[in-house]
Amino acid sequence: MRVIEVQGLQASCDGRCERRRIDTSLVGPCSAGEWLLVFLDAAREKLDATRAAEIDATLSLVERALAGDAAMARASAHFELPSALGVDDLIRLTGGARHSPVHQGIDVTNTGGAAHEVAPVVQRLIDDGHAEFVDERTLDDWLADSGECVVLLAGDPVRFPESLDVAVVVPELARLAEGRFGRPLRVAVATREGEDAIARRVGSQRWPALLWLRDGGYVTTLAGMMDWDDYVANVAHALAQPTTRVPSVGIPVNAAGASADCHYPLPSVD
Repeated sequence: MRVIEVQGLQASCDGRCERRRIDTSLVGPCSAGEWLLVFLDAAREKLDATRAAEIDATLSLVERALAGDAAMARASAHFELPSALGVDDLIRLTGGARHSPVHQGIDVTNTGGAAHEVAPVVQRLIDDGHAEFVDERTLDDWLADSGECVVLLAGDPVRFPESLDVAVVVPELARLAEGRFGRPLRVAVATREGEDAIARRVGSQRWPALLWLRDGGYVTTLAGMMDWDDYVANVAHALAQPTTRVPSVGIPVNAAGASADCHYPLPSVD
């Protein structure tokens, strides 16, 4: 979409025969005339005019194919699709990985001392104040502040590219929880080094995943990328159900039969 007018972290944009108000907080300051890649009314990436034209042409190709245009269904995309890219090209497509700094006392390096790579869209969650890093050592301290919490287990963005989509959605979920349901939602991102240990602690086996926690206890896991309507329904469900045992410990308590007074803290770190 092309930026028409900018007001703070919001921009009025035109594209695909519609005008929409777009959240630009993930891509930084924008100017009229710039092109943006948009997902769920949030700008995800700035584009040059050539790249924008390629994407627009390919979207037109897809629309015509879905409408039953047989010739279009057999046509080639106007650029190489992610499924055909090598690892290096896919990294460039996702914006390239960068080394994450030591953040809030958490050393996001691997055991060999080399800096761990963090996808730019995930790093922006930290840089823009939407989230903070946690690992297996700092998670409990972060959870000490009561309330609704979500921890993003993103995984390797090359192996699990939908983690980039989930990272874009997370701030929207926080806005949804507070704006529609009146429940503030704090967000953390598990470091690449610590995410496996956190996943084992709560029995999560799919990447990416959003761990929904409350007052230091486990509520549920939202696994993979979802349609927006499914996210809305899952957020409402998570806010309504009590904490329960994590899937890796015993038999989860059915929310319908559980007392709101029951509280199940996360299992201790081994």
